[in-house]
Amino acid sequence: IDIENDGAQFKVGKTLISFAGDFKNPQSSNMTGEFNIGAISIKDATTDVAIDPLTGKMDQTLVDSVPVGNMNLATKKISIQNSMGFPIALENLSIEQKQIVTDKKLNTLVAMRLDKFTGPIEVNNSVYQVEFNNIPLEGLKKILELMSNPDAQVSPEQQMAALLPALSNIMVDGIQFKLGLGSELMEGKLTGDFNLLYRAPTDGKTIVELESPEQMLALFSAEL
Repeated sequence: IDIENDGAQFKVGKTLISFAGDFKNPQSSNMTGEFNIGAISIKDATTDVAIDPLTGKMDQTLVDSVPVGNMNLATKKISIQNSMGFPIALENLSIEQKQIVTDKKLNTLVAMRLDKFTGPIEVNNSVYQVEFNNIPLEGLKKILELMSNPDAQVSPEQQMAALLPALSNIMVDGIQFKLGLGSELMEGKLTGDFNLLYRAPTDGKTIVELESPEQMLALFSAEL
């Protein structure tokens, strides 16, 4: 791909994308894919962006009509030259998603890793990781069904009102959100961990049936 317009240019090198799948059974369809996207160049009067080839793989399987998949994407270098500021470079960037179903609950991990960032300061060995754990497949299925079949005659407010009961099927006891990060910079280390855990009401109510924000917040415990 090579596009030029009014002094701006967008280029993509040789690219190969391949997919294969089995879609005979709608309840358990699966798909795999690989891609190798050629070097990307974006230029205009003030900015010059260069991205090395992007390589990656993915796979996806339907489990109880819910898509469950894994993916990775990586590039050796991204550089940004801008006449208005510091040149920026990112070296060995990778992004990964992993999903696994256990006891009909979905656990998702998304991680970004970066060997080196060069800009106003230098940052090395950066890791950012997000997890969503214990999400029930049945609740996800109901939300996906509502979102994939929107009613054109219904207002956004009515759509949200219809979605709230489905959200209560997601918010079951033990839902967990985790965030972790770490980097080396300025001759030291920066690390952080955040953990948020949801405990369902003991009286059988769902979170959307509670009367006040204070009651809702009391269901969450957090550590930072």
